[in-house]
Amino acid sequence: MVGVLRKVFAYEMTIAEWIGLAILVNIPHVLLGLLWTATHPDHLAGAHGLEKAAALVGGVAFWPVLWVAAVACPT
Repeated sequence: MVGVLRKVFAYEMTIAEWIGLAILVNIPHVLLGLLWTATHPDHLAGAHGLEKAAALVGGVAFWPVLWVAAVACPT
């Protein structure tokens, strides 16, 4: 078991591989954030222009926090 872990941790990756891994790992987070923002557009209703873009990005980025807040504090 220790030999397998050493082999995994000894593997070297290039910068391009790290970037590709980061993209692949974050795809589900972004897709779920887009789904959350599309189904809960309340925070986008009063926003215009740059404020609306920032609210959209915030909704996609922070959907886990918004989900917990919606479950813990339903209105």
